[in-house]
Amino acid sequence: MKQDKILVGSALFNWSETQRMIEISDALYQMGYEIVFIGEGKYDYLLKEKPYIRQSVPFDVQWYTPKRIEKLLGMGQYGNQYASADEIRQMIAEETAIIEKYQPACVLTGYRMTLTISAKLTGTPIVWCLAATLSKPYLQQTLEKAKEFDSLKRSGNVPYQQIRALFEDKIACERLLGKPKTSKEWNRLLEEKNLPPLGCDFDIYTGDLNLMSDARELFGELPESEHYQFIGPIWNNEKIEMPPVVDAVLAQNNGRKKVLISIGSGGKKELFQKILHATLGFDCDFFVSVVGILDESDLAAYPENYHFCDKFPLIEIVQCCDAALIQGGQGTLYPVIVGKCPFVSLPATFEQRLNVENVQRHSKCCEIIQTYDISERSIQTALQAILTQPEYRHNAAQLAESIQAHFEDRRLAPKIAAQRIDRMLHGET
Repeated sequence: MKQDKILVGSALFNWSETQRMIEISDALYQMGYEIVFIGEGKYDYLLKEKPYIRQSVPFDVQWYTPKRIEKLLGMGQYGNQYASADEIRQMIAEETAIIEKYQPACVLTGYRMTLTISAKLTGTPIVWCLAATLSKPYLQQTLEKAKEFDSLKRSGNVPYQQIRALFEDKIACERLLGKPKTSKEWNRLLEEKNLPPLGCDFDIYTGDLNLMSDARELFGELPESEHYQFIGPIWNNEKIEMPPVVDAVLAQNNGRKKVLISIGSGGKKELFQKILHATLGFDCDFFVSVVGILDESDLAAYPENYHFCDKFPLIEIVQCCDAALIQGGQGTLYPVIVGKCPFVSLPATFEQRLNVENVQRHSKCCEIIQTYDISERSIQTALQAILTQPEYRHNAAQLAESIQAHFEDRRLAPKIAAQRIDRMLHGET
């Protein structure tokens, strides 16, 4: 019997996103689907032992440059305006040729926006898997709340940071959900084939089925529908050994509090160094995940209470820590939550900001430092509060308890995702 193929394209420059795509691909493979995994990038090695068909996309080398990746992650600022018309056409030409070669039953992605257009041009169903905060229903809700900006500003009773956050939400959501202003070249390709254009810039992140990889409990007012469905958080199942230095430090029983610093594979070196410098005055042991952002020359000047490793097993390390300094991507955020660890977030992207603000609405287990407010002093103030005020840890434990069911079977969410995709392909709702 001929196997149906699923064509999968992840953002291979991002570790967490690639892990999510692999987890769903594994579940689909176990259901009998053949997986065609396209593209190349920094985290190719995660696919080395997988029983997938690997298909290169030659233009990826020119497409995924550091400058473009920064713009791809800045949807609230750049929208879909990060490539020339010729670059878009070259990428779409290569992707459509691959789709036509393999004739997949559907396309699955989590942050390869070009696949939305390529799928439309080839008449192939596409499934997106993203955080619930990057779903159109959530952004529409966010925009409605942000419209309170003017009345709250006039009242004079709301802190400046809250007013500014609402204003930024209003601008970003209006830009993403309003008439498309950054999709001209993308729509031209569709119109040339007599296909409907993108109705708004955010439509490039939207599929025939949209899987929301979040805990339903954290999004009480967000409705599900045929096209938007929760699957739960997708946990990383790559085996990462605990570095020996952790046990050695814990065995010292030196009375110092323990702090994890992990800003994820998409973090910027400048921010990383600012965080590290801001923490120098704390008498804590710092476990620092460098994920390839910092090199040996960057680490030489730090004292003996800083312990640098490429990666830690996140859930296990935060269970040993009194606090964490993170950004707010799902790959770090959920392990910190289930590890019952209070945290300071320095969100760098629109998604990260929405993620941590949603968590904070449910639980005062964290402090958030917005991009415009990042300084050594703000980092020090937030970390000091987390380390000295016990209610943060109490609230973190309560939040962890509320989503614990999602952690009991760490492979449940990918299985649900695969089942939803299978049902879509068989015409079931």
